[in-house]
Amino acid sequence: EFSTALQSTEKTIEKLAKELPELRIFLEEFLPAYGKTLDELTESILQK
Repeated sequence: EFSTALQSTEKTIEKLAKELPELRIFLEEFLPAYGKTLDELTESILQK
């Protein structure tokens, strides 16, 4: 059930992103951080 919902949501977001460049930027720049742990985020900041 969850995988079907995820696929449906991703399709909708991708469709919207074609019309909204700011959504594309958010997806590329900010969304990946939501899938990381705090330790992973801290490590990536310290490496810069």
